[in-house]
Amino acid sequence: MGTKWIYTSCEKIPEEISAYCKDDLFAKLLVNRGIKTTQQAKEFLEPEVHYKEISPYAFSDMTRVVERISKAIAIEEKIIVYGDFDADGVTSTSLLHKTLSYLGANVDFYVPDRVKEGHGLNSKALINLKTKQKAKLIITVDNGVSNLAEIKLMKGFGVDVIVTDHHEAAEELPEAFAIINPKAQNSLKETLSSKEIESLNYLAGVGVAYKVACALLEKYGKLEFVSEILPLVAIGTIADVVPLLEENRLLVRKGVECIKNNCPLGIKALIDDAGYGLDTFDAQSIAFGIAPRVNAIGRLEHAKKVVELFTSDNQGIIELNAKYMDDCNKIRQSLCENIFEEALSQITKTSLKDNKAIILTDNSWNIGIIGIVASKLCERFYRPVFILRLDEENAKIRCSSRSIEGLNLYETLSEVGDLFDVFGGHSMAAGFSADINNLGKIIESLNKIVNENLDDEFLTPRLNVEEDLKQSELTFDFVKKIQLIEPCGAKNPSPVFSMKSLVVKELKLMGSNSNHLKVFFEGEAGVSEGVFWGKSEINAKIADKIDIVFTPRLNTFMDKTTVQMELCDYKSEGAKISCPKIIDHRRKQNALHMFLEYLKTTKTTIAIFAENQKTLEFLGQKTLTNAFVINRLNPQNADQLVFLDLPPSREVFFDIMQKTSAKAVHIIGSSFQKADTSQILKNCSGMLKYADSKLGGVVDIEKFSSKLNLSSKATQICIDLLAKSDVIEIIESAETEYTIKFVQSKDLTKIKSLPEFSAFEQEVDFCENFDLSNNQI
Repeated sequence: MGTKWIYTSCEKIPEEISAYCKDDLFAKLLVNRGIKTTQQAKEFLEPEVHYKEISPYAFSDMTRVVERISKAIAIEEKIIVYGDFDADGVTSTSLLHKTLSYLGANVDFYVPDRVKEGHGLNSKALINLKTKQKAKLIITVDNGVSNLAEIKLMKGFGVDVIVTDHHEAAEELPEAFAIINPKAQNSLKETLSSKEIESLNYLAGVGVAYKVACALLEKYGKLEFVSEILPLVAIGTIADVVPLLEENRLLVRKGVECIKNNCPLGIKALIDDAGYGLDTFDAQSIAFGIAPRVNAIGRLEHAKKVVELFTSDNQGIIELNAKYMDDCNKIRQSLCENIFEEALSQITKTSLKDNKAIILTDNSWNIGIIGIVASKLCERFYRPVFILRLDEENAKIRCSSRSIEGLNLYETLSEVGDLFDVFGGHSMAAGFSADINNLGKIIESLNKIVNENLDDEFLTPRLNVEEDLKQSELTFDFVKKIQLIEPCGAKNPSPVFSMKSLVVKELKLMGSNSNHLKVFFEGEAGVSEGVFWGKSEINAKIADKIDIVFTPRLNTFMDKTTVQMELCDYKSEGAKISCPKIIDHRRKQNALHMFLEYLKTTKTTIAIFAENQKTLEFLGQKTLTNAFVINRLNPQNADQLVFLDLPPSREVFFDIMQKTSAKAVHIIGSSFQKADTSQILKNCSGMLKYADSKLGGVVDIEKFSSKLNLSSKATQICIDLLAKSDVIEIIESAETEYTIKFVQSKDLTKIKSLPEFSAFEQEVDFCENFDLSNNQI
C-alpha cells in the first residue's frame, strides 16, 4: 500500500507574516501551523519572551488544593503522591515529590506495578497506604479521574484524595477533595479565553502536576525551585506525545534549557548513558534517547527506580539506577522485536480484508511491550490495532490499542464501556481491562464499531509535505532556520519536504542490529546523505533515480556537523534489493577455527577478502572448498563475503560488498594492521622504481593501494611525499593514475623530516583505526 504525498496548500500568506519572516518558505511553514499575525509568530518562535505562562489558578479547585496541602505540611500529615509507571507518570510523581520535600512535607510516593496492578488507583494499594503508612492525603498524578469506586472507598476511610490528571474525563466524576484536570467538567474557570482553555487541555500529566507545584511554590515564596522541576516537565511532556504548542512549547523549551545549563544529577546520568552531550542536547534527544529509557523500566520491572533516580542526590544510587534503566531498554528492544515478529505471523490477508481493525490475542506477550508493538503494527498497516493480553490464571484481559486519523479510540471504547472493568486513554492511544469471559463479545463489538465508524479513505497512509526542494536549497543555514520551529511533535510536526530525481549512489546498514539504512544520493548539487530509521531495504538499486520525502536535520559526529535527511518515504520503479546484513564475529572465541570448519561442509560460495601478506600466506596453506580469495582488484559474486582483513576505508568496504552481491557479510579477522611507516615508504619507493623501468612510469593508484594495504588517499599522499623528497618526479597526475619518473633513492630520515610526512602518518593511522565499531561503516 503506497503512501499518498499531500502537498500542503497554503492560503495567502498575510503581509505582516511575510514582512516579519523575510522568507516565503519559512512564512509558509508558520501559516501552515495556524500562525497568521506577527504577535502569534513572536509567541511561537520566542515563547520565553513573548508568551505568558497561564496562572495555576486558572483551575477552579487550585485554591482549595493549595490550602489542603499547606495544612498537611503544617501539621505533618502523611502525604502520598500516587503515580503511574510510564514516563509521564514517573516524571509527575518525581516532580511533586521533589516539590513537597523541598517545602518540608512528610511525603512519600507510590507507583503501581504494571503487570500486577495496571494503570490507575487500586483498592488494595490504597488500603495499605492508609493502614501501614497512615496516609491522610493522597495526591494522584497522571491518573485518578476514572477511579470513582476507589476514591469513594478512601473518602469512607477519612482520607482526602486530590486528583491531578489529564486523561479524558466522563460526565460522572469521582468524589475527590479536589480535581485538577483540564478535561474534567467545570475544572477550568469560566473567565478563561478559548485559547487558554485549549492550551491547558494540551497539558500532559506532568504539566498538570507542574501547575500544582507552581501554586505551592508561589504561596511559600520559593519560585526559584521551578528550575529544578522544569527538566522533568520537558521529559514527561515529550514522552507523552502531547501537542507541543503554546504552554507545552514554552515549558519544554524552558526545561531543555535548564537541562543544558544546570542538569540534575539523575538526568545527567541518563544523558551520559544515551551518549549525548549537553551542548547539542535538545527535544529530539529526549524523544529518542531519554524517554525510551525512562519508559523501559516500567515496562519490564517496577518503575520506582526511575523516581529514585530523579529525586535522589546519592550518586551511587543514581549511577546504579541509570545503568539498570539502560539495561532494561536493551532488553525491551529485543522483546519488542520478537513480539512484533510473532504478531506479524498472526495477521493474514483474510483478516485485513474482512475487518478494518487488527485485533490480536496472546497469553504470553509482555504486558509492558504490547503498546509499542501496537504502535509499530499501526504504522506498518495503517489501521487501528488492539492487542489483547490474556491472563488465563486470573481470568482477565489487558488491552493496549493505537489508532489512526479518523477513529477516536476513547470514544470507541466508550461505546462498549460496559464490557470492561476499566478503560481510559486518548483519541490515538487507549487501553482497558476486562473479564476474559467477555473476550468473544469484545472482539466482535470492536470490529463492528471500527468497521462502521472508520471511513475507507483513512486506510490509505498520508504524508503531508510542506514543499518540494532543490538539492541546492538544502543548506546548513536553511536547516538552522528550520530548527526555530522546534520542539516539534503533535500539532507542530517536523517540517517534511520532498526532493525529486536523485540518483542512489550507495547503501549502507547502520546500528548494532543492522536495522537502519543510510543512503547516499547524487544530484545537481553533489552528494547528500539520508537515513531510514528502522528500515534495512528499499525498492531501488544503485544508479536508480528516486524521489524522497524527508525531514532535514543537523547531525554531529566526531565534532563535525553535517546536513542529514531523515527519510520518511520514497518512490522508485526499481526492484527490491536488500543491503546485506553485516555480522561481526571478532569477539567470539575461536571464530577463525569455526569458519574453517564451516568451509568443509557448506555448499554456499564464499568470497574471502584478504590483502595482508601474512593472511594470504595463511590461506595458501588451507584447502578452500567452495571458497576463493579476493582483493579489491578482483571481486567476484558470492553467496557470502568474509573479511579476514578489514579494508582500510569505508569506500573499499562497500565497493567490495556491492560487487560481490553477497547476501551476508562476516567480519572474522582484525582490522588493517599498519606496517612501520618506514617500511611503507621503502615498499612504495621500490614499486615506483619498478613502474618506471617496467611499466613506462604508469602508476595505477588502486593496484598500488591493494599491494600496500592502504586507502587510495593514503597511497596518493605517500606518492606526493616521495615526489616532495625528490625520490620521483610526477609527470602527470589524475584521480586514478599517475605517470612518474624515478629520480633517486633518499635517506628515510630526510623524508620523515618534511612537514608533509605528518599528513601521511595521520592517514595511515586513519586506515589502522578504521573499524565497524567506530561508526565508519
